[in-house]
Amino acid sequence: MFFLLIVPLLLAIVGIIGIATMPGITLIACVILMVVLNGWANSEGSGALALVPLMIVTFLIGFCSLVVFVIELFK
Repeated sequence: MFFLLIVPLLLAIVGIIGIATMPGITLIACVILMVVLNGWANSEGSGALALVPLMIVTFLIGFCSLVVFVIELFK
C-alpha cells in the first residue's frame, strides 16, 4: 500500500519539474511510460487496479507537458 501512494507522488514531483524544464522530453517519457504501464496492466489481469493511480498521474503529466510544449512552440 505504501508503494501505491509514494510512487505516484514521486512521479508527480518529477513530472512537474520535467514540465518546467523540458516539456518535450517529459512528453516522450510519459508516452513511453503509458505504453509500459498498459502492457503491464494487461499482463496483470485483476492486479491492474493497483496501476490506475500511476496511469492517471502519467496521463496528467503527459497532457500538461503537451500543453506547455505547444505553448513554447508558438511563443
